[in-house]
Amino acid sequence: MARNLDFLNDQHVNIPILQHVLRAAFEYAWSRLTAEDKSTLRKLSVFRGNFTRDAVEQIVGANRHTLLSLVDRSLVHRDASGRYVLHETLRQFAQEQLRLQPEEGSVTLQRYAEYYSRYVKAREAALTHPSDNAEQSQAAAEIEQEIDNIATSWQIALARKQVSAID
Repeated sequence: MARNLDFLNDQHVNIPILQHVLRAAFEYAWSRLTAEDKSTLRKLSVFRGNFTRDAVEQIVGANRHTLLSLVDRSLVHRDASGRYVLHETLRQFAQEQLRLQPEEGSVTLQRYAEYYSRYVKAREAALTHPSDNAEQSQAAAEIEQEIDNIATSWQIALARKQVSAID
């Protein structure tokens, strides 16, 4: 279950009962979090794929201690590259919680869109006018690592009619 939820597609599994059990497990874990941990986990739901500590600090406003608290509780984990990951099913649960806090969600989405706009702009010169191929390759690799978050942030900017964020 930790790796994926393919077992939900098994014909022998009673899906409604399993979904209820998963939700109950998430709600129990949620109830045991501090207010700060809950706020951080809600805000982390904006990320797609993996993300960096820098992005968490700038978008979510969480410090290293809070992020490590969520790692210690196995709600967030680090991948082999040292980036952080929120399991997709847990991300969806946290996103539901974020929707219950519309102001917090709006601010977080705005920060998310702005962060990834700056992220791409910071690498633009290296992509379009590189001083060498290594610089261009490095910038391309960095963007590739963040492509899911960049694409999502652009969708958010477009939905909010903030086209200048993706110029």
